Amino acid sequence: MRISRGCPTQDDYYNAVKVIGDHLNVRCLRESKEGKIGETKREINRSYKLPSDVDVPTLKSTLTAKGHLIITADKKK
Repeated sequence: MRISRGCPTQDDYYNAVKVIGDHLNVRCLRESKEGKIGETKREINRSYKLPSDVDVPTLKSTLTAKGHLIITADKKK
């Protein structure tokens, strides 16, 4: 399984990948500094139903230099 989404890599971003039951939850959050008009907050939440043949303990997530979140897992044997 491979999922690629834009999740920026700057230090003020929070990225989380969690497995809850048979779902993979991905969260990216950025709270930027206050500007002239106000404060900006950007948040991305995605939930993916995992296929039944995914070996959950092998699930790995990697964030590339371009901000792409890559999630891989092996199939059950």
